[in-house]
Formats: sequence, structure tokens, C-alpha cells
Amino acid sequence: TTEQYNELSERIVAWGGFFDIADRKIKIEEAQRISVEPDFWNAPTKAETILKEMSKQKYWVKLYDGV
Repeated sequence: TTEQYNELSERIVAWGGFFDIADRKIKIEEAQRISVEPDFWNAPTKAETILKEMSKQKYWVKLYDGV
């Protein structure tokens, strides 16, 4: 039915970000770009957060590439 289709479409959109490997690769590139800036470690907590996020994104991309 139309209602089931709409519900399924909403689920796919919700999961889309999770499986969007291209977006994850962009996030990795951005984090890498930021991490080489001279003042990167001036804010250690923020720097660690960026590196952790980059690591998480790399994990998912590697997992995806291994499938």
C-alpha cells in the first residue's frame, strides 16, 4: 500500500546516512585536512574528538570495502 511504501521510504532515508560511504569518505578527508593545520592541537579536546570521529569513519569505510 501507499502507507507501507511511505514508511519504507522513511526508513531507507533514515538509514541512508549510515550506509553513505561517499559521505563518510568526505568526512575522513575533511578531518585529515583539519588535522594537519598548524594550530590543530591548540584545542586538545576538540582535536581528540576529530581524530576519534575520523577513526570511526575509517572503520566503517574499511568494513564496507571488505564486503
